Amino acid sequence: EKGQDQVRVITREVYFDCLDTSNYVPIRVIGAVAGFEVLNNQQCFSTPVQFRDTSNPYNTKITSWEWDFGDGTSQTFTQGGTIHHTYKEPGNYFVKLSIRDTSGCVSSSSLTSTTVQVFGPKAAFVPSGTNVALNTTVFFQNTTNEYGSYGTQFTWDFGDNTPVSHEHSPSHTYTKAGTYRVKLVAINTVTGCRSEAMQVITVKNFNSA
Repeated sequence: EKGQDQVRVITREVYFDCLDTSNYVPIRVIGAVAGFEVLNNQQCFSTPVQFRDTSNPYNTKITSWEWDFGDGTSQTFTQGGTIHHTYKEPGNYFVKLSIRDTSGCVSSSSLTSTTVQVFGPKAAFVPSGTNVALNTTVFFQNTTNEYGSYGTQFTWDFGDNTPVSHEHSPSHTYTKAGTYRVKLVAINTVTGCRSEAMQVITVKNFNSA
């Protein structure tokens, strides 16, 4: 076992069932053991998550730290300490740290031992059309990632100076030709997590000369 610094032998005599114990013999086992902790779990997805290396070198020197952040990205460093990573999407991520020491030994933390929860909402929506005729009703499908964000509040600005909507997936009819910037604001009042999404809708009067 890594970190063990002495060993002894215990023998048992078969006939009399007597035990005989040797003296402790000093040994030197080398090989680093990977470990880390999350310093600020359960943050909004736009907030960097901080990780602190807690690996033990055990009579050797660690030469590289490779972090797998669980979101399809990884990064290798030549020193330990504290690092940070920003997740692009809310969700639950399994993080793994692999280290290598001067003796060539590789140690990895358990893939399921440490998870990071990144909260939403991350606003997103899909309109039924972005280049439409006058008086067309545009339907807006709300595709916001609400992981860890229960009771998200939505505000829709359709860009044409009409009242905003607080529906989850509203529709809107444009009665004047023009180019409109539609903005969705998603906010969780409990966690304070907030984000915006914007798309351009072009409304044309196809009946005009």
